[in-house]
Amino acid sequence: MAEVLSDSLDLEALRSFVAVARLGTLAAAAEQRHRTVSALSMQIKRLEARLDTTLLIRGARGVTPTPNGEALLGEARELLRRHDGLVARISGRGLSGRVRFGMPEDYASRLVGRLLPDFLARHPDVVLEAVTAPSGELARRLERGELSLIVALDRPHRLSGGEPLWRSTPVWAGARELVLTADQPLPLALHPEDCPYRQLGVEALGAIDRPWHAVFTSTSIHAVETAVESGWR
Repeated sequence: MAEVLSDSLDLEALRSFVAVARLGTLAAAAEQRHRTVSALSMQIKRLEARLDTTLLIRGARGVTPTPNGEALLGEARELLRRHDGLVARISGRGLSGRVRFGMPEDYASRLVGRLLPDFLARHPDVVLEAVTAPSGELARRLERGELSLIVALDRPHRLSGGEPLWRSTPVWAGARELVLTADQPLPLALHPEDCPYRQLGVEALGAIDRPWHAVFTSTSIHAVETAVESGWR
């Protein structure tokens, strides 16, 4: 007996396709979708086979949609938005209301470019207000009730509640041409005083009695990186 093919499209495959098209690489999309790269690649191949067309072009710089892929992308986004909104409304499990969300600038590109668009697509009844600020300021605004939710750098046992998302190990970085003797004060480009990374660095220098002075202070990670790369002292 011949197999009857369904005309329907796999919604999860569409989600993976949209993620790849937006993020530009299979690896980034697989991370966001909590799948292996091979599993996500197989979803895309099955979707292409189902539509009998090539949807993505794989190159040295990443993945880009073909003309047919671009045509599908807009329709897929709208389909998923409507689907998720319908499920949320009918089931009564959807989120709604206003969410004031804070994050450090360091993580804004990942959160704004990857995670928040998916969240809003899945919860169309949520009104999201997002801001960036140093972690210390975010924590204070959360305590005052000015923010609903934050992602912030935290040192052990400083913030009450919350859920650890990941752990990081700070490293020292400097310009290649920077040369200092052991007795010279270390010129530092830093975030403001309530930054956990600054606090850790200052404590580490104090533990070895290494003198230092702040030559540049900014809330912007890009400005701090530029100051370091320039060798400014």
